[in-house]
Amino acid sequence: MSTALERVLHYQCPEWGDSIRAARSEAGFSFDLTDEQLWQWLVSGGHLRVQDIAWREVQNEGVEEFYEYYRCCFYSKYELRSGTIDFDAIKGPPWITFSCPATRYGPEWWHSIQRARVELGRKLSVELGLSTVAHGTD
Repeated sequence: MSTALERVLHYQCPEWGDSIRAARSEAGFSFDLTDEQLWQWLVSGGHLRVQDIAWREVQNEGVEEFYEYYRCCFYSKYELRSGTIDFDAIKGPPWITFSCPATRYGPEWWHSIQRARVELGRKLSVELGLSTVAHGTD
């Protein structure tokens, strides 16, 4: 997206920022979520709610062509305390990163998952790739 269009959306259309903030609240998303809370938010379908909310909001504003940009804004912490916008902070996919919550369960848990994958692959007569990430190093 061109910087000029971004500036118009963020500085001349306050409803854009208002919509993003309201969408975060509606979807239960916050930049303050811990890794575990973020994991729970994702597996409970939070990211799917974002897609629906984003589509509804861009339709309401009549700017369907900005659907992907809306989602980028949703997941980006770009508003500075001064009221200005850090356009470099608006990023695309992958929008969020976090440590896998399973890393705190210990090496026994990690090895049991690997054994389960091998057994499942054997039963299905397929080879499931094993994780090459050692416990606690993701």
